[in-house]
Amino acid sequence: MDIEATCAWIAASNWRPATKKSYEDNLRRFSAIPEFRENPVGVLEEMYVNINTLRARLGVLLVLHYRCPHFELGGSLEYARLLVDKLQDDRVEVYERRERRQNDVDWTDVQAAEARVAARDLLLFRCLTRLPPQRCSDFADMRLVEEDDGGGNVYVRSTQQFIFRAYKTAKRRGTKVVDVPNEIAALIPTDQAYLFQSRAGTGVGFPAMSKRIRATFARAGMRVSAIALRRSFASMQLKEGVEGMDLARVAADMDHTSRTHRWYAFR
Repeated sequence: MDIEATCAWIAASNWRPATKKSYEDNLRRFSAIPEFRENPVGVLEEMYVNINTLRARLGVLLVLHYRCPHFELGGSLEYARLLVDKLQDDRVEVYERRERRQNDVDWTDVQAAEARVAARDLLLFRCLTRLPPQRCSDFADMRLVEEDDGGGNVYVRSTQQFIFRAYKTAKRRGTKVVDVPNEIAALIPTDQAYLFQSRAGTGVGFPAMSKRIRATFARAGMRVSAIALRRSFASMQLKEGVEGMDLARVAADMDHTSRTHRWYAFR
């Protein structure tokens, strides 16, 4: 495998910037370990104890193996496939137990926090709580337009809709259109180009949006990330007994399968 050529290939790909950076950062970190080129899967097994993290990192290697002409797992390929299957089974077992994590919060507590939310934070708070919470990158560079122009993630004023085209599972799920309730639409600014805008007049980008979400909830007295909100929302739905096709629909609202939605939930 040629690490430098692989990194150059990643940089030239049409993946999202956050995905490119993640893949390249991981690859350079792995390659700094002398044994990686001879036994890449074994190196990852030693590096990561958490089954979800290990599964994700193995996914990086498998994607590069199948897509990049400069990266080859060689004799590790079959073991990587078997290990991913095993980790998937382990992951399902964990979801069946639905263990609660230290930073998990109940959805009722999330909703109650609105009374403590500052006016400047209310739009972001409602985008993440009055609708099924999206990933933080989905709103990061969302533009404000009068009519849909077919580009990226936008809020269309004329139809009062969020249109998502650039998100994690867009290649599989396609364009997603979400009707925006009045309590959110009324807060959307009329004098800027982006839903959440930097002082320079640009979209805030993924890292800044993640920090902004945490800061919004911190000012309301909660330690919450976007992933914690998504887990909390999924848990509330399962607690209320949502199942079958109804569960499939609400899971789809968050770009999940029903299986993933259940795994997100906790007791």
